[in-house]
Amino acid sequence: MSESEESNLSRALARRGAHVTGIDIAPRLVEMARAKDPSGNITYQVADLCQPLPAYQDHFDLIASFFVFNDVYDYRGFLATLHSALKQAGRLVLFMNNPYSLMLRGYFTDYFAASGQTFPYRGMREEGVKVHFYHRTLEDYLAASISAGFQLQQLVDVPTPEGSFKRREETVIPEG
Repeated sequence: MSESEESNLSRALARRGAHVTGIDIAPRLVEMARAKDPSGNITYQVADLCQPLPAYQDHFDLIASFFVFNDVYDYRGFLATLHSALKQAGRLVLFMNNPYSLMLRGYFTDYFAASGQTFPYRGMREEGVKVHFYHRTLEDYLAASISAGFQLQQLVDVPTPEGSFKRREETVIPEG
């Protein structure tokens, strides 16, 4: 996850009048996001979204998770927490990396056998945050979402326009 992407989405929603709560497991990322919101329009908090958050039971109309899902160690717990935090008619919007992308980049050769493998990111280390990319199949993610109580309404596969995403060489490092 990139703090700037997540907090940019939070700030964009807040500018449009939404009451935004930004939650991240990394204190450093929350600190960086707060610094970019000097007016204090957004409520930021450090919490592990893989664990239940009773204070937010049936609380949100909309939850947006921006390129975080692949970085979550316990994706089933994450989905369960998000589901419990949504109001009954609430919506979850997940932006995520295509699970097949690491195979296309040559990090493994068997998409299905590689499910469950972990790859460390380099990019966030410079900010003092240890982040991993967890490879799971699309089937793993969809099955866990349905099991958590979500109903898929739309799946959009969006290509990254050439040149719009700056990636350093070998941002993801295969272990072993």
